[in-house]
Amino acid sequence: MIKELLGRRVIAVDFHSENDIYFGALEYFFGKSKVLFLKDWESTFEITVDDFVIVNIPWDYILNLKIDLPSVKNKKELEKLILLEISQSLGVQPNEFFFDYILNPNGKANVFIIKKEDFHAYFQVLSQRNIPEPDVVYPDFLKESLMFNKLPGYNIQFFINKNSSGILVFNNSELMEIRYSDFNLNNLSGILLDELGYTLYELEYLDDEDLINDGKTFITGIFNDLLSLIEREIFVTVNSMDEKIGIDSIQTIQIVTDSNILNEFIRERYTESSLLLNRFYFQDLSKILRNYRYLGVLGLLKRGGINFGKVELV
Repeated sequence: MIKELLGRRVIAVDFHSENDIYFGALEYFFGKSKVLFLKDWESTFEITVDDFVIVNIPWDYILNLKIDLPSVKNKKELEKLILLEISQSLGVQPNEFFFDYILNPNGKANVFIIKKEDFHAYFQVLSQRNIPEPDVVYPDFLKESLMFNKLPGYNIQFFINKNSSGILVFNNSELMEIRYSDFNLNNLSGILLDELGYTLYELEYLDDEDLINDGKTFITGIFNDLLSLIEREIFVTVNSMDEKIGIDSIQTIQIVTDSNILNEFIRERYTESSLLLNRFYFQDLSKILRNYRYLGVLGLLKRGGINFGKVELV
């Protein structure tokens, strides 16, 4: 009864597509937090008015601008300037969009914009699946990033999922660059389906050891091609940065997919890439995350829990 009165429940929903929606719950009580579950969306699940609801915003809905800023210290003046720059750059009126931003040490603002009509359309999509209007929305890839350490120097976090991917470049803990890409695992999953009769994600749930080994053998045969595509995405990102740091300045690279099996391949064979050799860094989340398709949910739960205090996920 005391927990019901003084505790809070955070519900996180990670929407990827109509067929790929994941969610989880976190209980927060007097500075202590506990993950209650992570699973596929259930339309019959009851979210109460007392729950704190946080939902991702897919990158498809987001416009990203980098804006040069003068040395303005007043927050209101800074936001007025950003508002004006967005309006001029995109040709939209200030009342037609929402925005948020992250400042970096080089006098630039990394600005994230969503048009109000797109925002409300997304809420309609959620409502049709019995997902209520959230208290907080949080962008894709930034949500996954919350689960990983920001390392010294220039470091990259590369998140790859079934539908898309995102690369974040940090200088220590400062976000310098974020790049969305259509590069995804859907093609690889489709090839597995054509060749072996099951997708990359179904492979993880098979009980037949022979079928699992067949799948891993097939992935082994094309893994170097996949590594080359990953390298290309990293090079494109670094070379397109406003700050011309060059690939030699990158000290660590984290690569995380939504496939447990593929993550295992990357950890075991990253040395076959000259780019990843001596740069690849693996952060083990196995104590709190059994299936990496729920990584985004976990990040959202952490972000939602921060509204009530310090969060340590257990």
